[in-house]
Amino acid sequence: MLHQIKEWTSFYKKHFNLVLGDVVIPEHQPGFDRLIVVAGSLTQNQVYDACAKQFKCWRYKNDLDKSVAKNDRDPKNGAYAIWLRDCQEADEENKNLSADYLENQKVKGITLLERMLYELKYHDETGNHLDTSSVTLCSGSRDSRDILPTAYWKEEEFGINWYYTDGSNDILRARSVVL
Repeated sequence: MLHQIKEWTSFYKKHFNLVLGDVVIPEHQPGFDRLIVVAGSLTQNQVYDACAKQFKCWRYKNDLDKSVAKNDRDPKNGAYAIWLRDCQEADEENKNLSADYLENQKVKGITLLERMLYELKYHDETGNHLDTSSVTLCSGSRDSRDILPTAYWKEEEFGINWYYTDGSNDILRARSVVL
């Protein structure tokens, strides 16, 4: 795990000129091998802009900080970390499951900020992108109307769009997280 923290420290220096500082790492659970570390006070717009410097990006709403008003976790409260499955495509076991269903089942999902950080870190490591065949439903985030952001790679660009909490389909999948 120390190696992963060093990687995140270098990542934050490279993309944001930030010093990571202290962060509490949740207990690892089998199958959840990808650590995402979120620096304190980091904003969604900052992460989107860092992505846009590395590859072509598109977003449905220009100001993500204003548009995505509710998040299950927020770096304004300090740095934090989550574990998720280390997969290029969103979680297969969450296909055809709506955000409403996942919430009722108490399945914690990735936020838009965490998903964008994962995109940028994955691209740094591999030169590739997440969700080339699926779409991540960022079930840990909501706009003021309770609509969820989605994230994907399509036609040579990273995209952020919106989806309703009661909707589901084969390619739309939440990424479960461990806190």
